[in-house]
Amino acid sequence: MALISLVDRVRRQAQLGQFSRAERLIRRIAGAPASEQRGSELAESVAVLSAAYQEANRLEDAAHLLDWAIEADVATGTAERGTLMRSLGELQIDLGRLEAAHRTLAAAIKIHRSALGDEHEETVRDLLSQADLDRAAGHPDRANRKYRELVEQLEQRAGPRSARLIEPLQAWVDLLLDSDLPHEQACVPAEKHLRRLLELQELAEPNGPEAGWTRLDLADLLHDHERCEEALDMAKPAWELGRAHATNDPELFDRATQWLAGWYQAHDRPGDAVELLGQSLRVWQFVTGPRHPKVAQAMGALAQAHLHAEHLQEADQLCERGLDILSSLLGDMPRASEFVQFSADDLASARMNFASLLWTRGAVALRQDNPLAVALFGGRALLMLDLNDDEVGEALRPTLCTARAEVLRLLGHAARTDPEAEALFHRAVEQARTGEGDVLPSTLEDYADWLQAHGRLAEADQTRKDVDAWWEVNG
Repeated sequence: MALISLVDRVRRQAQLGQFSRAERLIRRIAGAPASEQRGSELAESVAVLSAAYQEANRLEDAAHLLDWAIEADVATGTAERGTLMRSLGELQIDLGRLEAAHRTLAAAIKIHRSALGDEHEETVRDLLSQADLDRAAGHPDRANRKYRELVEQLEQRAGPRSARLIEPLQAWVDLLLDSDLPHEQACVPAEKHLRRLLELQELAEPNGPEAGWTRLDLADLLHDHERCEEALDMAKPAWELGRAHATNDPELFDRATQWLAGWYQAHDRPGDAVELLGQSLRVWQFVTGPRHPKVAQAMGALAQAHLHAEHLQEADQLCERGLDILSSLLGDMPRASEFVQFSADDLASARMNFASLLWTRGAVALRQDNPLAVALFGGRALLMLDLNDDEVGEALRPTLCTARAEVLRLLGHAARTDPEAEALFHRAVEQARTGEGDVLPSTLEDYADWLQAHGRLAEADQTRKDVDAWWEVNG
């Protein structure tokens, strides 16, 4: 029976979350008599474990491992040492240690230029990381110049259709879209580079998923400049690519579905949204099996599309099915215990899935003029969202606040007394202030309608002025 390589052992232990065990193994092997093969394996094992640490958001552990590997000189080849140094420099950028990153990347470039030459892929990647450092250090003009020079050099050395242009073009686009440059200096070249990037990706890997992501970036850019039909035409093939790769790259399919559903909703095409999300549900049922949280989430999205299309019975039935799936898998109130391990973010996500389905059932009940059902479903949704904000990750917190705002607005419309309704709207506005997207102006507009319906015209007018002010600032 063949022996398992060191790299495979480290990879397996990392997959099982046994990071300390994997690192001890690497350090023990590093202390054994050296050989060229063993050194190469050690360098690759360090790279594998470092990547696993980063995927688990343990950046400090990854940096310590790489720093030790470089000091211990585990790489037998000079070029391998330079690659480890570049990886450390990139981590130092992520950790905000920019001066250290500058020194580390400069050393990596020096090693690779001496060992491999200016045209080697490792040297090119070093230069790309240096441009990323300039960007992180707040020098966008310097980074822009380096990306341009790097692309021009690669065009001359590898040709204008080389796949080696893909990574620097993507980094250049990211810089332009994140900059404060005027439209002509940012968006126009970004669109040009994205179209070229798409062409190169389709040439390198026909029907590959990366082209789908680039199409969505282009669709966002086109839609932001009110070229809506062009954006739609760009996003549809991204969805098809996502569907083709849903088993291996579900994130692309999910993102493309959300993009198209949002476009159809914004352009008042509920029938197209229902058709799209119905197809999406069938894909998820095939990919994950019929009783999976993702299927329940897809049912919720389709239910909301039916709600917008005034198909109330279909919406309610889908939510009932989705809630049945979640309850059978997670219980009626998901919570962490000694038997069920949930991270704070996983628990928040699970409860938000429940709350979304309950909100939709409440919205159906509101349109059916059934305030008791609204109170029942809305109250349960709000209970699901009763989480400690400080324990939820920063990235997820705005989504949680948005969900609370939506539920509180729903309950406000079905409140039995005016003081109760007003208190609920005030709570909704407070949650919306730390929410995401346009939830704040939407909530304020809802509150203004309620004020007007209750004869408080001056307050309604002032609230709508607040909405206009928000749009002036946020576009």
